[in-house]
Amino acid sequence: MSRVFAHLWRLAVIFVGFVAAAVSASLFMNVVLFSAFDLFAGEYGVASRPSFWVSLGFFTLFFAYLAFLPVAILVVVAEYLARRDWLFYALGGAASALYVLAWSWMDPAAHPETSNPGFAAAAIAAGMVAGIAYWFVAGRSAGIWLHGRHEKGDGADTPSP
Repeated sequence: MSRVFAHLWRLAVIFVGFVAAAVSASLFMNVVLFSAFDLFAGEYGVASRPSFWVSLGFFTLFFAYLAFLPVAILVVVAEYLARRDWLFYALGGAASALYVLAWSWMDPAAHPETSNPGFAAAAIAAGMVAGIAYWFVAGRSAGIWLHGRHEKGDGADTPSP
């Protein structure tokens, strides 16, 4: 019975990590867009404006919806391989952002703003921020429920030969 609770606990941690990743990507894109439109100028209390919080919630739902499939594949691979390094998750977040951008590039007339290289770079950076946020919450303990804890002899995630 404790094994079932361990799996349920790991799924809950993965879900919280996914939410943290979506919120961090949303926060990153909000800061980028607010600064691009010069909405920070003269006012440092932008976080107290309702428009900031509404756009944060909207972008969070938007990112969570669009990135669910590539992130789910990334999480399954990371759990199976017990990847616990931040670079894996940062590059996985960038790959997830590229996947989402590739879908929008299939019909450029429907999404003309995604063809802007600056927007694409910001989206990839937001994916990297989201990957690091996921690593911070759930990635550092990836695969423990499956493989158990490994003793770190040389500072690496895998045992030395």
